[in-house]
Amino acid sequence: MIKITTKKDLREQPPGPSGSGGLGTISRDLRELLLANPTASDNDKEPVQILGVKGDQVIGQMNLVSGRIRVEEENLQVLWGSGFAVPPEHRPTGAGLMILLRMQGLPYTVGAVGASQMAALLYDKLKWVDLVAPRFILLRRTRPVLERYLGTGILAAVASAVGDLGVGVLGHVVAIVNRLATRGLRVEAIKRMPEALDPQLRRIDKPAWCWRSAAWINWILTAHGGTPELYLVKDPQGRPVGYFVITHRRHDEGGGGKWKNFVLGSVKDWMTFDSLAVTDAQLVRLAIDQLMRREVDAIDVCVAEPEVGLALRRCGLRQMGGMHFIFRPLPNTPLAKDQYHHLDAWRFRPADGDYFLF
Repeated sequence: MIKITTKKDLREQPPGPSGSGGLGTISRDLRELLLANPTASDNDKEPVQILGVKGDQVIGQMNLVSGRIRVEEENLQVLWGSGFAVPPEHRPTGAGLMILLRMQGLPYTVGAVGASQMAALLYDKLKWVDLVAPRFILLRRTRPVLERYLGTGILAAVASAVGDLGVGVLGHVVAIVNRLATRGLRVEAIKRMPEALDPQLRRIDKPAWCWRSAAWINWILTAHGGTPELYLVKDPQGRPVGYFVITHRRHDEGGGGKWKNFVLGSVKDWMTFDSLAVTDAQLVRLAIDQLMRREVDAIDVCVAEPEVGLALRRCGLRQMGGMHFIFRPLPNTPLAKDQYHHLDAWRFRPADGDYFLF
């Protein structure tokens, strides 16, 4: 059986525990996040969670995070899947597929950002549109990789020390190239995005793009479980010409299980207000430069624009996998057109969907 929790239910039910909560539980933190979402509608019937239930036991879940997509001068509401989970012992029941079928039957465009490879296969079977932004990695320390093969003893420590010399040299090269490529630009750390910049945040440079506003950016800054940082980028005259958001956070596992117990720095969001003053590639370079000053083991960024990916490869970053940007458009809406089923039609970032949480 499938059960749907609405925004009205969320308001009326007692808040769950702090932290992540259990399967089928909306934690106090997630409840506050969903209710504060500036892109959510005023409709109390808007779904916030889909549960797979067997008897009185929850056997699967999908949380739903509201968002907006701007296309053909329309603001389309989208519900992004989040926290999709079915315990291994319940996967033979088909609960995961039933949850996705119920999700795509909702009267909304639905999607997911950063889906796992296993989940992406399910979306593919249902013929959802799957766009993949290549992921680029800059390794800063070799310990998280080497410990997988050598354990945590003296051999791993020696090998890490030697390996770190190599990645250190690459890091110096990346830093020099980035600084040469961004001469004349300066960055300023700020706590909140000013509402006065809303007109620039709605700049249209692609046929389809995920909504940006000062309220939305300030909302995601409160939601990330790590350490988010917001920077304005200014030209030599002191005029704001873009921004970026970076985060760093400790993870128990990553890299498809290849890395253990590491701190990952991520470039989560960026936008140029004036492409003649600063390019997307320059913004990403500036963001990476800031992350290189942090105590991180690796830096990652997912980019949809080929020219940004080319710039990253040229300065030594390695491509490893990608970030899935998946959606199921409602029929008879602009996103149902084939022209929006290609990567070059879109501006999206790792901050979209629920991916800003990670």
